[in-house]
Amino acid sequence: MKALYIFATSDRPDAYINAIAYSVEHLNVGSIYVIVISEHDYPEEAQDAQVMATGVLANIVLQLQALRDGKYMEFSRVHGQNIASELENKEGIQVYSKCLEVINKSGTTGIAIPYSSLGMVLKNYIKNGNCLFDVSALKKNLLVDVVTILLSYNFSEVYSFELQKKPSFNQKDLYHNLKRENSFAFRNLANSEPVQNSLRRISRWTLRARAIFVYTAIVALVFIPISIFWKDSPAVIVFNSAAIIAGIGSYLYMFVREQKA
Repeated sequence: MKALYIFATSDRPDAYINAIAYSVEHLNVGSIYVIVISEHDYPEEAQDAQVMATGVLANIVLQLQALRDGKYMEFSRVHGQNIASELENKEGIQVYSKCLEVINKSGTTGIAIPYSSLGMVLKNYIKNGNCLFDVSALKKNLLVDVVTILLSYNFSEVYSFELQKKPSFNQKDLYHNLKRENSFAFRNLANSEPVQNSLRRISRWTLRARAIFVYTAIVALVFIPISIFWKDSPAVIVFNSAAIIAGIGSYLYMFVREQKA
């Protein structure tokens, strides 16, 4: 079973519920965590991030319970004034019961992560086993950071739930109403063609850099001892000059090829 890590920047639960429902139904998710990033590492901000993570999770559970019972919860900014209305379409709402089962069994929690520790924490999540990340509701600046960090660890299970219709910002945008062709996509961001092309360029440059390093090391191992013991030999001067020219040339060649790629 996989762990689903959902990044949150809004109290509204519907977007997270769509990602949870799809993941539970199709991606073998058995545990769920809600993450809020504390951007500036201030103590009071870290506290606020934890409160928000807990609040988002509470809203998710409340909405799932309402959906399971055939209701839709319209959240108010004023505490205790949420309004429950009947679902217009109740076909397929069984998926929300499955989501609640996963949340209850796995002990879902809300987590606050300091921005300064983001890379280390994500690395540890990846090391701990099968997991995937949802960034559907993440702010753009943080989305770029999270996706870049995950790709730098050669991790590609990073997703975004995207509506392929004009949003109505009500129950019509929920997962059970979207189970028809071309209404949504749960997109793997790492699999897009531009991202894959960029990763290939980075990989090529990494391999070339390693080749240059090996070449430089070999040249050093061969010519440094010779230079020490036969430092006045004209042949050694020629060899050293050739090695320097070849080394500089190889770096320039790799750089020019990379610019053209």
